[in-house]
Amino acid sequence: MKKTMKKNDVYKGFKVLDVIDVKEFDSIGIYLRHEKSGMEVFHMLNNDSENLFAFAFRTPSQDSTGAAHVLEHSVLCGSKNYPAKDPFLQLTKQSINTYLNAFTASDRTVFPSSSLIKADYFNIMSVYADAVFFPLLRPEVFSQECWRLETDEKNNPSIQGVVFNEMKGNYSSFTSVASDAILNALYPDSVYNLDSGGDPLVIPSLTLEKLRAFHKKYYCTSNCLVFLYGNIPTEKQLDFLNEKIISKVSGFGKKTVIKDPAVKPPKKNYKAYAPADNDKTGKDNSTVALSWNFGKNIHDSSVNLCEIAMLYDLLQGSDSAPMRSALLKKFPNGAVSPLSGPSLTSYHSSFTIGFSEMKESQKNEFKKTVYEVFEKLGKDGFSEDDVERALMDFEIRSLEVQRSPSGGPFSLSILRAVLRGWTYGMEPWKFIFIKRETEELKKNLAADKDYLKKLVKKYFLDNEYNCLSVIIPTSEYTEKRTKKEIAITRKLFRETGKEKAADSLKRMYDFQNSNEVADIPSVKVKDLEVIDDGIKARVSSVKGVPFLYSEEPCNGIIYASIAFPVDVLKAEDYLYLPLLEETLTDMGWGSLSWEKAAAAADKVIGSMSVGTRRGQVSDANKKYMEENPLIVGREWLSIKVKFLEDKTDEVFKILEDCISGVTFSDSKRLKSIISSVCAGINSTIVPHAHSYAVMRAMRGVSRLSAISEMLDGLTCKKTFDRIKKMKCPELQKKLDSMFTTIKTSGALITVCADKKGVGLVKKRTAKMVDNLGLVYPKPKRNTSLAEFLKLTELEGVSGRAKKTVADEVILIPGDIGFACSAVESSAYGTKEYVEDMVVAHTLEKTELWTKIRMSGGAYGVFLNVNGDLNLTRYCTYRDPKPFESLGVFDDTIENLEDRELTQEEIEHAICGIYADDIEPMTPAGRGICGIMRILYGGSSAACSKRVSMLLKVGKNGTKKSCKRYSKAKKVGKTVVLCGKSLLTPEIREKCGKIIKLNI
Repeated sequence: MKKTMKKNDVYKGFKVLDVIDVKEFDSIGIYLRHEKSGMEVFHMLNNDSENLFAFAFRTPSQDSTGAAHVLEHSVLCGSKNYPAKDPFLQLTKQSINTYLNAFTASDRTVFPSSSLIKADYFNIMSVYADAVFFPLLRPEVFSQECWRLETDEKNNPSIQGVVFNEMKGNYSSFTSVASDAILNALYPDSVYNLDSGGDPLVIPSLTLEKLRAFHKKYYCTSNCLVFLYGNIPTEKQLDFLNEKIISKVSGFGKKTVIKDPAVKPPKKNYKAYAPADNDKTGKDNSTVALSWNFGKNIHDSSVNLCEIAMLYDLLQGSDSAPMRSALLKKFPNGAVSPLSGPSLTSYHSSFTIGFSEMKESQKNEFKKTVYEVFEKLGKDGFSEDDVERALMDFEIRSLEVQRSPSGGPFSLSILRAVLRGWTYGMEPWKFIFIKRETEELKKNLAADKDYLKKLVKKYFLDNEYNCLSVIIPTSEYTEKRTKKEIAITRKLFRETGKEKAADSLKRMYDFQNSNEVADIPSVKVKDLEVIDDGIKARVSSVKGVPFLYSEEPCNGIIYASIAFPVDVLKAEDYLYLPLLEETLTDMGWGSLSWEKAAAAADKVIGSMSVGTRRGQVSDANKKYMEENPLIVGREWLSIKVKFLEDKTDEVFKILEDCISGVTFSDSKRLKSIISSVCAGINSTIVPHAHSYAVMRAMRGVSRLSAISEMLDGLTCKKTFDRIKKMKCPELQKKLDSMFTTIKTSGALITVCADKKGVGLVKKRTAKMVDNLGLVYPKPKRNTSLAEFLKLTELEGVSGRAKKTVADEVILIPGDIGFACSAVESSAYGTKEYVEDMVVAHTLEKTELWTKIRMSGGAYGVFLNVNGDLNLTRYCTYRDPKPFESLGVFDDTIENLEDRELTQEEIEHAICGIYADDIEPMTPAGRGICGIMRILYGGSSAACSKRVSMLLKVGKNGTKKSCKRYSKAKKVGKTVVLCGKSLLTPEIREKCGKIIKLNI
């Protein structure tokens, strides 16, 4: 690493406040403040070529207009040096970023991005810096991103806007609304009691003048925290900040101080309502939650957050954990709520224990059960096994190489840890020393046998800052909000007037359709190189059983699996595979109950999960599949484990015991798992409705698509609704029969680890083959697509239209929609495929973005080429006009025959696509990628060839692609998921099957 600055050094006005050694991230932390402007900088300098920057501002909300959220969107829509209508979109089209985003939290707004290419890094930084400090904040952008008035053909007014519709989607989600309700109870009359994202019923009270005032107050150098990470020298970065920002701002503003939110104690008993479908409403379907506010003293020591994380792991980190186990036993028909867990990112940290599918009348019994567990733990402490498990989890987390859970580089996770303290005036490094904190925690445990008992008393038993919340799902929630929205809309329309509203709308459309562009700097295609990813998984065998392995630097962690073919089953058995996945390792085995089995596994295994591994073999790899029919292109039930090298023998012994002795006979446990799965599926449908729309639309395209819909789509929800009503003996018989068939039909072992770890697993596999009698995989059953497809049909009312707007319309809670459609495109491995990718990327970022997001008000629009299935898929996200959006897609495709991409558009698209190819993977991710290539075709050489063809795409190729698209046939079904208010009588007459989804 290059020589770094020293404490008290001054460089171009930046004084070095401190320099620290961050060994656990192989970094030197350099903390600076510009003496005149007040801008603070924290640079973690290291040898990582994936550099990341972030501009962060403290932005505490004053109301629920969503000013911070609207501003986050709006500053990226044109600035002084880049006055284009959407510089952010241009960056997504052309930059070689590995992460590009912005996000609004309750008291901060952050603009991060990362890139592996230095020139690209500074190009993005230049656009972002200009955006946040010198935005134009035009009226047309306010109308587009915040709110505006529109009228339909009958002159009925409505409110539209990207943020407005995004937040309508948020207020359609039970989990989102319930989470806000808990914050309301914990922090009454505080900044956290307000919605920084914006309440759709309050957003229309925000004006452009107020938004500009918000920007002036908070987006200033004195309130700016700049986080830097990577190998670009600090001086070079400071040169940039000085030249592009500090030397150009007209004033430095004032630093914002986040106030202590604990002005009032939490509300002891709190009742709230949240959206739900009709048949899942009322007090008998409540979520009950106990929450604790840990107060400002949580900042006293960084170890406190480590203590809370460990307590969560000890209490609820597995089914054998005492709190989780006690609640599952006491309320077998309930399920652990996604609201459960610690919240460690705000001024005060908090902790919630939540359970769903509860009766409101059970709230006191729930509270009593929780405190009984705490009383016992406060007296007797945790078992040695639980502590050993938690410490092992901490060790694995400290060793594991990861990328950010939300996508992007691992430095993004470091950024969040840095802002956890820096936002509130603490040192930026206060909460980043994970390994150091863990070691101190271990010392405390060793020095005081009552340490954990004291923590239970400190954080829970003696903590009076707690509240009991009951959140009741009701269909009236959305109905009442819709009525209020209509009233607000009509009032605004009366006050604004038809002519003024129309004029404002016209100006916005004119702005959106203008050819205004900015000279956004970009990397040139000629400077890009074909990079070999170097992924090399290999195939061997152990006593006749396939052994797939990938040697990667995993720091002593082993990622292994044993997989059995499931394509030996009948088609109808696939419906029960999700239940088998959920129960196989969570029902107990041999003489061990599920609690004891879970406890035994948790002692030595970092994580253990079951899933169905599947993939599509492209046309280019059909010959490879024909040569290896018993391995390639199959569906597998995979038991996956993650563990430390020294636990290899113990882990494999547990796998053997589970596989040979699993029992599904515990009816109470079975019902509890089913209830939990049902609640989990229901909670994902509204937030991820676009994914469900895609699976419904594509289900008839291939065997894989039909199976994906059965295992992960709405068919899975339908199956579990039916399973919930079935008798346990029938289910137990089915699971026993299926797993017996599967495990006697052959197996294969996979492992990703360093060389030593691979050797340990291979040696232990030989013993497991003998102990379990494993054999080479047997041939699969010959099952047709039609058999699978028949099982994915959902009951509904068939429409009368011959030519439908949508083949399926699925009604979900809320007032927002999601649409999906697809057309034919070229096969993977061909030059036509990469040409189609360039055209699709361009259309997504130009015509479709303008019409669907900017004009239409949807939060997102996607156009993805799938070369394995020879199709291009279109979908919209949080879309107020999903049926119109389907028409926009059809028109866009039909009008492509004469469309010619400019050389600039082609270059930008190539750069945008190339960015996905060079994004780094973790060692585990590389291992999985290599193994999937063996199982479904592919290689590093094939990937390099594709990139090579991509870099050569020109105008002639894209012109041919446009012509192919213009004549492309529809593929699969056209599907819309939406709230019932969007299905007007006129649209209903033009639809195919209409399905009411009970969530």
